[in-house]
Amino acid sequence: MARSVFYYHLKGLKNADKYASKKAVIKSIFHEHKGRYGYRRVTADMRNRAFTINRR
Repeated sequence: MARSVFYYHLKGLKNADKYASKKAVIKSIFHEHKGRYGYRRVTADMRNRAFTINRR
């Protein structure tokens, strides 16, 4: 591994996760429905809760 790549990834690990709030909501939806929701139903439920999923 190149030295520059190593330090690039090391710097990225120090940054906070910008998707932490969305991940928490996904986990809560999944556990609310006892693991029966797949990704399509989870994303639909997130859209109903006014979360933007796609960055575009």
